[in-house]
Amino acid sequence: INAEYMGIPAMTTIQQPKFSQCGEGFISSLEAERLVNDLRPFEVADVGQSRWIRQKHDFEALNAQAHHNARLQRDEYVMEAMVTFDKVKVLVQNLICIDVWKQYVLPLVFEDFAQLNAQQTLKPYMIIYSEAVFSNFIEVLLFHKRACESAGETLLDLGDYCDRRITYLISDHLNRHDSRIESDKGPIGTFLAQQKEVEFACCMICVSLVRFLFDHAESLPPSVTTRLLDVHDILMSMVSLVEKAPWKRRNKSGSWEKFNGTAWEVVANEDLQRFCKPEAQVWLTIAQCICGREVRRKYHIDGHRIERLSRLIPFLNEALEDQLPLLTEVKHQLHQLTITQGSAPPQSSALLIEQLPELRPYLTRNRNWPELASQIVSAIRNESPDDRRRDIEAMARLYSNTSLDDVLEAPKCAQCGQVATQRCSKCKAEWYCSRPCQVVAWGRHRAVCAVMGAALQKSGDS
Repeated sequence: INAEYMGIPAMTTIQQPKFSQCGEGFISSLEAERLVNDLRPFEVADVGQSRWIRQKHDFEALNAQAHHNARLQRDEYVMEAMVTFDKVKVLVQNLICIDVWKQYVLPLVFEDFAQLNAQQTLKPYMIIYSEAVFSNFIEVLLFHKRACESAGETLLDLGDYCDRRITYLISDHLNRHDSRIESDKGPIGTFLAQQKEVEFACCMICVSLVRFLFDHAESLPPSVTTRLLDVHDILMSMVSLVEKAPWKRRNKSGSWEKFNGTAWEVVANEDLQRFCKPEAQVWLTIAQCICGREVRRKYHIDGHRIERLSRLIPFLNEALEDQLPLLTEVKHQLHQLTITQGSAPPQSSALLIEQLPELRPYLTRNRNWPELASQIVSAIRNESPDDRRRDIEAMARLYSNTSLDDVLEAPKCAQCGQVATQRCSKCKAEWYCSRPCQVVAWGRHRAVCAVMGAALQKSGDS
């Protein structure tokens, strides 16, 4: 294929990128405090508006810097600012807001999105992608006990969100064949493929979030762990995840792939027993539920649960125990449960008060969804060129900023997922490992590249 004849831009080769060796990073501590202080909660009607998009870009910058600080074990000033200004709750509300938008608004506007032009289709994708940004940011924050405590009662809504995503993962819905993705090479097929990728990533992030909630169970409101254990029975969901292993698949060539937390990677047959990130998080959650005193005190393991838990024993071999030694104790506890036939029911008090989630009921109360969907489509269609240009330029500046490259991990090829050293020279937002991969991905990337490239040229950042 003559790539130049097709209009595919050249690529800029970055020699030996040093993505994890930068000094200051993407944003300074003072800039992080300013951005965090300005964060505010939005409602469903605000999603997609210019002020919402600008804040989403702020969240992306803070998220990238937070991961950079955590990876290098530096001063985690982003997390400190989020706790100091009490903004962890705001982050959780923005995540739940997007979840509500996807459930109630997206089905009503989906067909209208197919009629949008290249510039207009960027906004729907930014909305879908924001769920991954918010959940990924929460993941790096909840590793810290102080951030978990700062989230307070919003963790009830977060726990419900995680349960919905994990149930969605177990249902195998993401692996079902959707003929529209292959048959429609236009906006609809591209949007569906991107939505599927984002949803899978969010499901995997939720596995980590549940693990962190159980890690800090003793410091959280009692209703959080009680709801996860009694209402959602999240331990049984972890058993189903081990059995289904959604982080493992065969590609079209027949080779095994594992999801490393950000992308799929080909693994040799002899390395299939090596833990990937989501798989390790599931086993750590199981270990907390079975061996943790705080969880065992609240969780009654009856005969049905013993039968389900006993299915884990064949998976616990020496290869896994060598990687996570605490699995030896898990295996011992499982054998003990099968012999003793479970644990005694937790002691109940005369007065039992159950705390319920508040964010999702608030965001869905008394909403006219068809009217809201009509307003969103109309706003996108009637958006002025100046407003659209400002939104696109803001996104282009964020993704083309070389300082952002420094705080991110080594980039992955947008087509095959392998480590990439070449970048699209026009939009500076997409990475590839080779020219053939760029050519294959061009049909999907063309519209976005044209829009972001034009925005960069206008803003003088090219």
